[in-house]
Amino acid sequence: MELSELKGIIDKAIKRCQRKLKEQPAIVLTEADFERLVSWSIMKQLKQDDYKKPAPEDYVVHTQISHYPDGEIRSNHRPNIRPDIILLTGEGMEKADKAKDFKYDKESLTLELKYLRIGESIGKVKGDFEKRKKLYSKSWLFVVVLIESNEISDFNEKESQLKGMLEDLRKNKKYKENVFLSAIWKSKVHYFVKEKNE
Repeated sequence: MELSELKGIIDKAIKRCQRKLKEQPAIVLTEADFERLVSWSIMKQLKQDDYKKPAPEDYVVHTQISHYPDGEIRSNHRPNIRPDIILLTGEGMEKADKAKDFKYDKESLTLELKYLRIGESIGKVKGDFEKRKKLYSKSWLFVVVLIESNEISDFNEKESQLKGMLEDLRKNKKYKENVFLSAIWKSKVHYFVKEKNE
């Protein structure tokens, strides 16, 4: 599968996340919940939600694993990046001495997730875009931002600001290609609703 085709699958998975959040905003209360929802949605789109053994050339969803951008593992140093989600094939991954340390020298797609609650600045997302500089050159970066707001107009404004941030970053050649953005809206969860007769 080409990365362009995989990006299309990611786009569909994110639309699935948006539908789920409109139906049931309380399924995501934390960034870990968001990671779980996005991972599940991608696995659904890849038809891998039953955990059958994938073929070596199939992309598989992994979360929070060490990714060594230069393909070398430095046992005395922390990895340069630990993506929220990374899609890898079995062909390019080599297991190191430690169970969680991997090096990868094939194409991959990395997703960085950010959950912006009401009142939080989009400035928090800039660091996720900047991870492009640390990624292995064959990896694509997809930044997915969950924006919690009471009004769709507030979401639209923040999404527009994020797109502007990405366009500004793309003026730098390190960000020019293979960096993508998607924003998802989540309405604030109201846990306590007063009875009408109170």
